[in-house]
Amino acid sequence: MTDLKMLKPGEGDHYWLLGVLATIKVGGEATDGAMTIAEFEAPPGWGVPPHRHIDQDELFYVLDGEVTFRCDDTEATYTRGGLAWLPRGRIHTFEISRAGPARLFNIHTGSLFENLVQDVGEIAPEARIPDSPDEAPDPRAIVEAFARYNIEIVGAPA
Repeated sequence: MTDLKMLKPGEGDHYWLLGVLATIKVGGEATDGAMTIAEFEAPPGWGVPPHRHIDQDELFYVLDGEVTFRCDDTEATYTRGGLAWLPRGRIHTFEISRAGPARLFNIHTGSLFENLVQDVGEIAPEARIPDSPDEAPDPRAIVEAFARYNIEIVGAPA
């Protein structure tokens, strides 16, 4: 049986993950592993390399800012209210506009993504976008970490 969970604005488990603030709103424990619900705050120009989720679907809903999504041969740029449904197995990527930061609501079917955030990210001491790192993360380590959670990176990490 799943647990009831109600959160006030700003609540959740905050992580700094590869340059973004990732807030887990509802995770696998509350949903019996059915989904991870998160909110992202990302800086201008931030993006992810092309990748595919082997066994989980993903949904993004733009809360603020402008985000360009690419999946297969389709590209769309959205502002507040735009939605991207990215089915499992489909190569996709997204990038935040250089004009400003963005906030996104995110749902993954299954709870593997929550585990990735906890493994690769670090608990955020403040609920804000992290400062830029002094050095870039090791691309090979990122590919290996994502693979542990059934996410295949198919392009060079950004």
